[in-house]
Amino acid sequence: MKAQTDRESWHATAERLKCAGWEVHWHRGWIAEARCKGHFERGVGRTLEEAFAEVQQMTQLDQVEGCP
Repeated sequence: MKAQTDRESWHATAERLKCAGWEVHWHRGWIAEARCKGHFERGVGRTLEEAFAEVQQMTQLDQVEGCP
């Protein structure tokens, strides 16, 4: 029952936005996060591999710049 209620909630929000003139798009995806000594990076992807590849790239950039 809860799943149906959740679907109705996001569906109603999407419909209200569309009626207000917004283009609305969504997809399922993955989020990978890495934290170290106050630094935070987040990767988002359609697959877990894409999300981690983005985190890997961002953390490498931090290391090149001398962080952390």
